Amino acid sequence: MKKQSRNTALKIEKIIAIIAQSFDLRKVFICKIADSLWSLDFCCQVDNQILDYSYWIYEIDLCDSRPDSIADIICYEMQENHRQRPIGDITCEFNARSRYLRCTVNPNGPCEGCKFRE
Repeated sequence: MKKQSRNTALKIEKIIAIIAQSFDLRKVFICKIADSLWSLDFCCQVDNQILDYSYWIYEIDLCDSRPDSIADIICYEMQENHRQRPIGDITCEFNARSRYLRCTVNPNGPCEGCKFRE
């Protein structure tokens, strides 16, 4: 079982290395959520914006697919998500960086005139 986990970790490292070739990764968090489920969280800079992305990968996917194929899918999704820009002022500390929710303290907006805007 430990060998399988080590192989999974090596494949995840390879996926991250491939993604790092396409994106300016600032932080990467890897967490094993359950016996066969891993969470990959990326913080990267795209067009002077810091964006966060989160992906779950099942170990069975890593067995059945090549790491470069999985990395290609993640890169595509990150590019598509970036094209659909978050709403509100993304320079504000409280912006949720989401297409659906403006911010944590003033979700309905507007950003202009908000006393929490930083």
